[in-house]
Amino acid sequence: MGIMQGFKIPRDELDKKLGGGFPSGSLVLIDGEHGSGKSVLLQRIAFGLLENGQSVTYLSTQLTTRDFISQMYSLNFPVLPYLASNKLLFISVYPLISETKHGDFFFTKLMETRELYNNDILMVDTLSSIIKYNKDNQKLSDLIGFFKRITGTGKTIALAVNNADLDEDTLSVLKSSAHIYISTKQKTVGDKIKQSIVVNKYLSAQDPYTTITNFRIVPKIGFIIEISSIS
Repeated sequence: MGIMQGFKIPRDELDKKLGGGFPSGSLVLIDGEHGSGKSVLLQRIAFGLLENGQSVTYLSTQLTTRDFISQMYSLNFPVLPYLASNKLLFISVYPLISETKHGDFFFTKLMETRELYNNDILMVDTLSSIIKYNKDNQKLSDLIGFFKRITGTGKTIALAVNNADLDEDTLSVLKSSAHIYISTKQKTVGDKIKQSIVVNKYLSAQDPYTTITNFRIVPKIGFIIEISSIS
């Protein structure tokens, strides 16, 4: 692992809660159920990385470019300057993802499109939408092996997956391959929805991290993430 890729911003302590950032060359997995906050967490981390001088490629299976920009600004993450300066490359494969166009096409694209890996960090939101129709375990092994070779050059790859889209064997491969494995969870307490970040694994941590952290999105000059520890 290399230098730390921090994502600190003044309004919250997410960077501190997650060990001061990611060591460069990490393979990061963020999993959770639909609506648990995976994408918002990934977007918060992406903006923090940009604010701290890193370059990011963000591949989305869910959002168009216009939707992504609107979403980021709704969270008070102004990304247009980073898009304009090419520090942020946003790639939408929506609505290309479908049951009639999957398998070899997207596996091959992920491994052959070298431009995806020019920036410091690649984020895929969500990988499960790309691989959920795959029935060939060898293709998944090849993809993970390819990701490992990329992270071996010092690049960081962060993958979000929806648990409901993947079987246990596929999830197990992803979890065991990741250097950092984080889950987002959601539960209803009374009339409120509680969301949390759970750090399941963090290899080569250089600073302490919090195992479980509550978070919520609150109106305050747009939307921001408010991080607080679970006691």
